[in-house]
Amino acid sequence: MNLIKNKFMESLKSVLPIALIVLSLSITLVPISTGDMFLFIVGVVCLVFGMSLFTAGAEMSMQPLGTKLGTTMASSKKNMDNRLYQLYNRHSRHYFRARPTASCRAGERP
Repeated sequence: MNLIKNKFMESLKSVLPIALIVLSLSITLVPISTGDMFLFIVGVVCLVFGMSLFTAGAEMSMQPLGTKLGTTMASSKKNMDNRLYQLYNRHSRHYFRARPTASCRAGERP
């Protein structure tokens, strides 16, 4: 529950300055109807709740994965380097092999 509260405060700090600027401009320079103002405020509240739930869910789902991946890579760095080297060599021969152009195959010199 503490994570959601922290994410709510983070989202509120992100959205509130922009919402206040829009509200102050809508009151002073471009007056809008009260119905539109109400819809804007409801939208801001929904945006803050949605952002806080999304960031909390993303952190809860991605943090264990990143921790596990980082631990595995740090403990087997030498093995990982060998695997990446083998993978690069296996695919580089196939994809990056020089192939003759059509003019060279026809016996012409470039």
